[in-house]
Amino acid sequence: MKFFKNLKKSDWGTTVATFADRNKRYGANSVEIDVPVVDLKTLLKTYGCPYYIKIDIEGSDTACLQKLLSTCCRPKYISIESEKVDFGKLIQELNFLESLGYSKFYIQQQATIGKCTVPPNSIEETYVDQSFVKGMSGPFGSDLGSNWLSKQDAVDAYKQIFKSYKYFGDNSVLMKLPLAKYILFVVSKLVGKPLPGWYDTHAQLE
Repeated sequence: MKFFKNLKKSDWGTTVATFADRNKRYGANSVEIDVPVVDLKTLLKTYGCPYYIKIDIEGSDTACLQKLLSTCCRPKYISIESEKVDFGKLIQELNFLESLGYSKFYIQQQATIGKCTVPPNSIEETYVDQSFVKGMSGPFGSDLGSNWLSKQDAVDAYKQIFKSYKYFGDNSVLMKLPLAKYILFVVSKLVGKPLPGWYDTHAQLE
């Protein structure tokens, strides 16, 4: 299939043309190449169903969720990089997770992941003394803490998050200004939190 290989940030590679266009606006151009495809069902058949699956494929996360629906694999924990532009697509992501049987949700701000560590009382197998840096996925499962939400509470939380996206997100008026990155940096420092950052949605089976 067609793949947009990013020339500046390898983790921004994507199969979605609109993502490649967004990356170009941030000064990170891509080249279009052909890549072979490995089907998710084939991976699961080869390696088995994981305990936790992290999905972060730059605009195609729901394709993975759709494929899981056609399998009997249901990891105890799953996480995806959540939609930042279209609230309807965000709801679609939650609906897919619910259809897969997930009923508890945790919303993790990824821009502050560098402040996270694995808790010393971790019960996710063997404790690992790990501090996270920007770009890492961060803790998962029970190591996230107790602030798990129902689907409706997750929807309500994302309604507030999307208000921030409206004024500071990828498609906001602010980001069309020449000094957008600098303005965003200054405002984020003033309010003491990343604006808008980006989020992962974690889901847990009962």
